Amino acid sequence: MASNHEVVGSNPTGRMIYELNHLAFRLTDNMRFTSSIFALIAVLGFLILAPAQSTLAAQPDTTQATNNQLSLPETKTTQTLEEGLRNTQISASLIGDGTTTAHCKLTLTNPTNISQSIIIPRGQFFLPSNPSFQIMMVTEGQTIAVGPGETVSTELTTVCASTRLIKPPPPEGVVYVPGRYPDQTVGTIIASIVEAAHRLSQEHAYERLVIAQERRQSTISQLAIWRMLGERTQSREDDVTRESISSQVLETTGTPTESLTPQEHRNFNERVNQIFRAVDLTLKQGKRLASTSGSGTTKGRLSHGTGEPTTPVTQTPQPVTETRPLRLGIHLYRQDDSWIPRNPSLTAVTAQLYEQDRSNSRWVPTNQRRRITFHLTQASNERGECLNSGTEKTPDLYLPQEENTTLQCQVDLTGQNHYFQSAYTRAEETRKTISVACEDFGAWGDIQATCLDCAILRQGTGPSGDGTEDFGELREVVSHAVKLPKDDNLNQIADAYEDRVGQHPRATDDQDSYPRGDGVNGDGLSAYEEYRGFRCLRQHERTSWQRKDLFIHDRDGLADGVYKYQDASFIRCHLIRPQEYNGDAQRIINFNSGHANVVTQHGLLLVDEMQPGGVLGYTFTPSGAAFPVTPKKVEKVAIDWLKIQVLGGIRELSAAQTVSATVAHELGHATHVVHHSDRWGQDVIDRQIAMGVATTLHDAWAHPTLCGLPLPRYFWLGRPQNRMSGDEQCIMRYPNPPECIYANFHGPVFDCAPTSWNPDWFCVTPNGHSFNGGNHCAGSALRGDCQAQFQVNDGQ
Repeated sequence: MASNHEVVGSNPTGRMIYELNHLAFRLTDNMRFTSSIFALIAVLGFLILAPAQSTLAAQPDTTQATNNQLSLPETKTTQTLEEGLRNTQISASLIGDGTTTAHCKLTLTNPTNISQSIIIPRGQFFLPSNPSFQIMMVTEGQTIAVGPGETVSTELTTVCASTRLIKPPPPEGVVYVPGRYPDQTVGTIIASIVEAAHRLSQEHAYERLVIAQERRQSTISQLAIWRMLGERTQSREDDVTRESISSQVLETTGTPTESLTPQEHRNFNERVNQIFRAVDLTLKQGKRLASTSGSGTTKGRLSHGTGEPTTPVTQTPQPVTETRPLRLGIHLYRQDDSWIPRNPSLTAVTAQLYEQDRSNSRWVPTNQRRRITFHLTQASNERGECLNSGTEKTPDLYLPQEENTTLQCQVDLTGQNHYFQSAYTRAEETRKTISVACEDFGAWGDIQATCLDCAILRQGTGPSGDGTEDFGELREVVSHAVKLPKDDNLNQIADAYEDRVGQHPRATDDQDSYPRGDGVNGDGLSAYEEYRGFRCLRQHERTSWQRKDLFIHDRDGLADGVYKYQDASFIRCHLIRPQEYNGDAQRIINFNSGHANVVTQHGLLLVDEMQPGGVLGYTFTPSGAAFPVTPKKVEKVAIDWLKIQVLGGIRELSAAQTVSATVAHELGHATHVVHHSDRWGQDVIDRQIAMGVATTLHDAWAHPTLCGLPLPRYFWLGRPQNRMSGDEQCIMRYPNPPECIYANFHGPVFDCAPTSWNPDWFCVTPNGHSFNGGNHCAGSALRGDCQAQFQVNDGQ
């Protein structure tokens, strides 16, 4: 994994800001990722098929530390990089080579009229604003001379100072600042390991290693650092062992163990053992150097010059009273834990400086002042403002200059000089509050605060170790990011919203269970998407995690029928404009989906269009799509409003009531519900066919009756269990035609089929309850139980 990282650097505050941008992947060049070091071994000279004694010939170490020697005037200032930045006497930028993070080009600019001699010490750490990414350390010290008004560049070499599973810099960029390693004891050991590797390389201790000569020292020092850090973690995956080196090399090179001959396997194991012994020796030497650096020997081994070790100077301990230096820390916290993102909206965080009490080591507020820098990291960058509105692809959270007039905002990766991701105080402060702007209803991100030579503080975690930020005393940590909004369960949903709803789902959950329908949970929208919400007739709505949602573009004003369907089905309906899904042809309602998307979900198009014959409404599906269907397979739902107006309604219903019932019926089809029965094709025998039956009846009986009335000479002969069967009040049941009779096997004549019709719900059983009850008339439905058929989830 290779990356290009660029430090966009310091400024009037004297603070150096590093932007690392991951631009390319080249497995063998990156010294930062878990498997890359092993790929380095395997690809650059790890000859597993060669005999064990055929090692590379020893070559003299020609590595030189780079120095810029310029002719300068007599007047000059010598100081470290951190001092120069803090004193605003230089500005800096660091640019990677585009293929590796092991070498960076440092560019220094001297805006003063005094020559500067800038020391880049071996062992200088650069700390990331995001703890998910690597800490870097300079492995070869340099002194760089910069004349008045000049710009000078040099190449630095670095090493990863985090555990081997920590991720490399991401494509979006990570902010780095120079500073001390969070755990100073561990930082001393890391620097000592690099020093030990340098000495062992000078003593030709690595000559027999089958690793490219120019990479031996850095490879072994990196493995030794990872091994030391792995010993300090609880994760066995961080360990560097013979087995991990062996398995990683085989995996990286794609070499199956079974493909090696016995001799090749022995050669391979010997090379792994050689590397491991070199790592073990380097780690032991590094620990020994670290242990002596604080016991009467100066720390001059980490030189400030060309990178060569200086001669240790032994000092005679003096009986002096130890006075611990003042330690400062910075604590960042939210101003409003109840904030829920909206567009537009503002929230705020506050950074407070503390000092460590010399008597009890507790952190207490201080009067010391420092310039404070804020960094937004891992901020969301979703398309638009919600699932179906907007097209912009800009940061959802940013630091607005107009709201933060006492800070200098900077680093806008969009180039618009507006969406700033970093800011620093113009003056030194003990406490500073910064406003954060939001332009998305689902925005989330991390913000951090740093100041030079300040430890990072946060409140202790809760008694269950759940990571909450509001329990316990302040303590020092490696890094700390405040979540915006408050999000203790890390699902990118504001805790305040979850508390309001009474649920705490995962971001990708889609568990809407009401109405139950056919048992398929969800409505095609993840918990995060429903929280981020939609524009519905221009108004923003966050949809329900419990109740299934359906989106409908009512093109021609048929909303009364939509509300009838909603009341009867219990599915929540949302009316939308055509631009609130991606057009009538595609109808995708979450077209701005990105984070936590699980399904491409569709809405429905409801229109008023003329229909052929006696058809009042129709649900159109693509050619070949068979019912039942979900919204994805419905091209449109059409109602013939004019025909219904001409008829004046059906049975007891007015025209308006008939339109609503027809809309509700067709929306039922669009959400997976079928007729009570289509098993026999025709629901009734044609009236002309029934004439012969009527004539026969009249000839057989002098005065045949139907439900106590004279039997008509012409009538419809109904088929049992047709579309008129089942629950008489169900919206999905067809109304009986006039003068329709059914053969009655329970009485002397026939059953009357009433023409009355006033549907008002979706049935929960196949059975009839009045004239269809007890196998009379059309009887029980073959299907029915419409409530158990609903499904709106396009992912099922």
